[in-house]
Amino acid sequence: MPLRVEQGKPIILQAAAFVAFVSDDTLGQATRINKITWIKQEQTQWCWAASMQMVFQQNDDITTQQCNLANVAFELTGCCSSPNSSLCNKPLPILNIAPMWVRYSFNPIYINGLIEFTTLQTELDNQRAVEIGFKWNGGGGHAVLAVGWDIIDSVPQVIIYDPWRGEIIIPYDRVKTAYGEGQWRWTWINIRR
Repeated sequence: MPLRVEQGKPIILQAAAFVAFVSDDTLGQATRINKITWIKQEQTQWCWAASMQMVFQQNDDITTQQCNLANVAFELTGCCSSPNSSLCNKPLPILNIAPMWVRYSFNPIYINGLIEFTTLQTELDNQRAVEIGFKWNGGGGHAVLAVGWDIIDSVPQVIIYDPWRGEIIIPYDRVKTAYGEGQWRWTWINIRR
């Protein structure tokens, strides 16, 4: 069952990819957290829509629902009335993600692979979330947002808003392996207007 974070700051559970919550002073001194709130994906295949909706929070002029994003992405009109239909509840193809950002006046850069931790730090220090695409070992994929970073006990950490699982703080090396369930395969940086 996915873990959903309701409050607090995440910390690493030993040998696990998921989190517990503690006070703000538990995180290291290098933390950079974007002003983005976690949002759950409303349908099983809408991780991409929830990731976009989270970033849209930084822009007061963009208010849209995940079903509206599906309508735009798939050139439909019924995704708000029948969101779980097979026409609406489906993944957005990788090559359509950057054009979808552009439709909302963002200027992303697509990278066919992962980025180094220093590049991730730079993006987050500049208040730009990083969209990460995981490819699962068993097939399929998942979109998440990197919204912060930290160094804990000399280990680089990434704060992830996973639209399915919640807020996670996880070692960078575990992000590279999609929580040990696959690989970090695609990246979108420079997500800004």
